[in-house]
Amino acid sequence: MVLDCSLLDLVQEGVVVVDAGGVVRFWNQIMALWSGKSAEAVVGMDVVQLAPKLGEARYRKRLDAALAQMAPVTFSAALHHHIFPCPLAPKRYRALDTQVRPLERDGERLLLMSMVDRTDHMASIIGLKKVNNRLKRSMRLRRESDRINTMLAAGMDNAAEAIVVVDHKGHVEYANPMFYQMARCPIPSARHCPLTELLYVDQADALEKEVASAIASGENWRGRVVVQRPDGHRFPVSVSAAPVRLRKGRRVSHAVLTLEDITDYELTNRDLQARKKHEAMLTMVAGISHDFNNLLSGMVGNAYLLRKSVRGDDKAMRRLDTVEASLREATEIIQNLMIYARGDAMVQGVLPLAPFIKEWCKEVRGLLPEGVALNIELQQDHFPVKVDVSLLQHALMAVAENAIDAVAEVEEPAITIQFGRAQGEVPAPIAPDQPCVRLVVRDNGCGIADDLLPKVCDPFFSTKQLGSGLGLSVAQSSIEQHGGVLRIASRVGEGTTVTIWLPLAE
Repeated sequence: MVLDCSLLDLVQEGVVVVDAGGVVRFWNQIMALWSGKSAEAVVGMDVVQLAPKLGEARYRKRLDAALAQMAPVTFSAALHHHIFPCPLAPKRYRALDTQVRPLERDGERLLLMSMVDRTDHMASIIGLKKVNNRLKRSMRLRRESDRINTMLAAGMDNAAEAIVVVDHKGHVEYANPMFYQMARCPIPSARHCPLTELLYVDQADALEKEVASAIASGENWRGRVVVQRPDGHRFPVSVSAAPVRLRKGRRVSHAVLTLEDITDYELTNRDLQARKKHEAMLTMVAGISHDFNNLLSGMVGNAYLLRKSVRGDDKAMRRLDTVEASLREATEIIQNLMIYARGDAMVQGVLPLAPFIKEWCKEVRGLLPEGVALNIELQQDHFPVKVDVSLLQHALMAVAENAIDAVAEVEEPAITIQFGRAQGEVPAPIAPDQPCVRLVVRDNGCGIADDLLPKVCDPFFSTKQLGSGLGLSVAQSSIEQHGGVLRIASRVGEGTTVTIWLPLAE
């Protein structure tokens, strides 16, 4: 039977009518246009030849159910793609939504398949998905960038160094709190101000040129400047400049300056250099002292033998007395040098210090010139201390001799010696809870000027015209080798006080 569906040629959808046996009964003009196959060539063909997918069991089953139940079936372009392949280009087909409606005509059951072209719609969906994916990726990168920027900002704000961002003109774009603390300037005044107006440094013009050069060349720069605060305080600062490009390939427009206060570093380096110099000096002094001691030993021996040879010559004996006195003085200087350079080479033993100090006071009394008063205040106890007897004896005699020399030209000269258990706090590096004894030697002599007081324990420094400058330096070195502390206080015209703390033996 010929099926007349000519009206369906007028619709804008592709329409195919198939009977229960799968034979194509109608093929409208839209389908002919899409597929490139005319109705005359297609009508009467098995639909599976035109749409191979309909031969698959999953499609066949749904079509049979539609005929049996007279219920419509839909195949979407998104899930089922092209039921009827309608080519657009090589390996590309129209995306068709296919709806199958069962109908009955003159007792015959038919399937009317109508197809709507969703190609542009599907392309739009795919395009929107790509745009959405790009947007999601951009948002993810933005969030990650914001997270990193937040961390960088927090790190810069809490950095221990002063950090400043300046433009190519040297104007401040950003400064962290440490910069304001270093420069002592109010926070609102910093932005867009020239760096050198906020930070007062020596050679400000040179700093501006170096920063401008770093921005122009794109190379890092490092230097040192001296910063002066509004209160006049000056301190050294290490400065490094890193050029910044806001975009890849663009020219350098800014520089990040990092400023670090290096006062502690320079002090530590200065102390280290002083220690090295001191160690080298000790090595040299030890070698020279050893050689001179050998020479003096020979000279003293020969002077002794010479004394026997010229015993009857009074003039020669007087000259020999002068020579021997000079040799004794030279021997004492060499002995001081050897003690100063000896370091930790001590022979220690536990000694009750009170009897030792008592005997030392007797020796001091024997050295005093006529008219010098000696006041002694000794606390009676054993006070066991781990000491090298000869080393401690030499140190205390050096302190006493300095006190005696200090009162040489004073009216009513007096020296006071106090000894006993230390009360209250003890100076570092002795532990606060360490039991100690304290020895105080006080004179009412000429005193020491404030500018000279820090130097009196330096080796070879002396305020005496004929002094060697080793007495107090040897005394301090010896006391420190015993784990003790020696401190000197003095006022010009009032006298000097030497205080020694020594830790008690356990």
